[in-house]
Amino acid sequence: MSGRIFVPRPWPGPHIIATGILLAGMLSGCQSPGSTAGDEIANAPAGTAAKAGLGGPPKVLGLEPRDVELLLGQPKLVRRDDPAEVWQYRSPACVLDVFLYPEATGAQQVRYLEARNMAAEPARTEDCVNDIRRTNRLPT
Repeated sequence: MSGRIFVPRPWPGPHIIATGILLAGMLSGCQSPGSTAGDEIANAPAGTAAKAGLGGPPKVLGLEPRDVELLLGQPKLVRRDDPAEVWQYRSPACVLDVFLYPEATGAQQVRYLEARNMAAEPARTEDCVNDIRRTNRLPT
């Protein structure tokens, strides 16, 4: 024997486990701009907010910035993450992030939406859009 004492390696420390859980939770909400979630509002052709709201709940995907403002009002926060611009809307029940990306023409269009409740858990996008419209007192 070489005189060394074998000490079993302990399980990872709580900070390593907590970091892993946090990263897994953050990544579980990630989707690429082209992906679709089951409750995401369907694509709508670019046009006016009036067109976007015809025949059911308001549509947001595919809208240009001016139409998003007509539909949802002024965003509470605007963040630029090249190439995207993220507009954040809030109501007492939810937070909605609207991701605008530049098109080949240079105009921006909504390509992705993400909604969460006040506990930062995923929320139905359609319900959040309607709640924001009610909060901003916009016609539904």
